[in-house]
Amino acid sequence: SKKVKKNTTTKVETESQQYSNTKKYADKLTKASEALVGNKNADLYKEGKEDELVAAVNSFASSYNTLVENASSSSATSVSNAASTMESNTRAYSKSLEQIGIKVGKDNKLTVDSETLKAADKATVKKLLGGTSSFVGSTMRLSAQVGAAAVTAEKRISTYNSSGSYSSLDLNKYFNGLF
Repeated sequence: SKKVKKNTTTKVETESQQYSNTKKYADKLTKASEALVGNKNADLYKEGKEDELVAAVNSFASSYNTLVENASSSSATSVSNAASTMESNTRAYSKSLEQIGIKVGKDNKLTVDSETLKAADKATVKKLLGGTSSFVGSTMRLSAQVGAAAVTAEKRISTYNSSGSYSSLDLNKYFNGLF
């Protein structure tokens, strides 16, 4: 019977870590998105800034791919559904993205062709990546939903402890100082 308790605790810890990672990856995607969206980043879309733009897009794609991989395998329906919505949004933009060098794979991951991106029309790139209602802007909002779903799923984790009492995971360590 001790083995069952240990496995239950281990499963809870594993799920908790996955949700915590999902939230962390969603936050990283938000940060990478912020580097592309908004007036403060308007210079990225000007001639001569191609290398900086490629670096920002590669960071975005890497963060996006990590979140997709993590959230898609989640055991929480709310997390996987939020990730699926984000992936659907990406697929809706796939033809436009491909024209500027960003390909959406069958695994829903992004790959960036740096040369195509550098050569793409700057106004088109800015329209797709730079505005709050652009692909990146909508992805940023959707990634926040994935992160919020992960936090909610983590809050719901509970188990029986070694004395047989029902206990919830202590989330104070995650939210300490936020309120």
